Amino acid sequence: MKLLLLFILTSCSTLLGSRGKIISSNDKSNFVLTDRSGKFFLKRESGISSKEKNFVVKKQIYDFIKRDKELEKSITISETGSLKGIPVLRPKVSQYTVWFEKKKYFVESIFDVKSRSLKFKMNSPESKWTGEKSFKLQDSKRIYCYFSQVYECAKFSGFISKAQKAGAGKMNMYIVWEGYPYIQEQYLNLPQEPFSRATFEFDGVNKNGSKRFTLSLDNQNIFYMVNKEGQFSNIFWVSQGLSMTRQN
Repeated sequence: MKLLLLFILTSCSTLLGSRGKIISSNDKSNFVLTDRSGKFFLKRESGISSKEKNFVVKKQIYDFIKRDKELEKSITISETGSLKGIPVLRPKVSQYTVWFEKKKYFVESIFDVKSRSLKFKMNSPESKWTGEKSFKLQDSKRIYCYFSQVYECAKFSGFISKAQKAGAGKMNMYIVWEGYPYIQEQYLNLPQEPFSRATFEFDGVNKNGSKRFTLSLDNQNIFYMVNKEGQFSNIFWVSQGLSMTRQN
């Protein structure tokens, strides 16, 4: 598979759910990312790949002041499908790269449909993080979502609109950590495996009219603030001291 081709997103394509409603259009956004190690500039692009009907999220992180060199980058690619009649974004392939002390750490994951497993290929300066690992899906009847695509995954399934109309709702899923095993070195109390069982729940409306959704996993909560345009405008992961704020 030539993943490079999938980095190119069309400028006008839209992703349609099974009921014909527009779920997500090509979106290019900038965020301020803050965590315990400092303040960073994050570029995020999402939409449909130019040659295949896959949903793609591409992220790049830079120093907030010096934006001439990547510190971290990832791409996650999901294919559209259905599970028990529910539209889903099914994880397909991902690539994640991070630099620790100027050394490059890379991992690629591929979902193997036949064996119902997730295969990781790692390349790094350390032998313990070089080679291949394979993990069986913990429950093939559950919805799986890349961590970078949680909101779009919930939106594509129809959960976001239903929960907002009802003023309540909870979605069960498994999170796939596309940055495994390196993300486990950056954040505390994450499982030493690429999956986390999670719920995504509607959590009310604030005084500014923004909706709040809570992703609960591994005894931690991540809050997604959704603006009137239906985009997540802020993410707060309090236990990790992390926040992402969309820039206009």
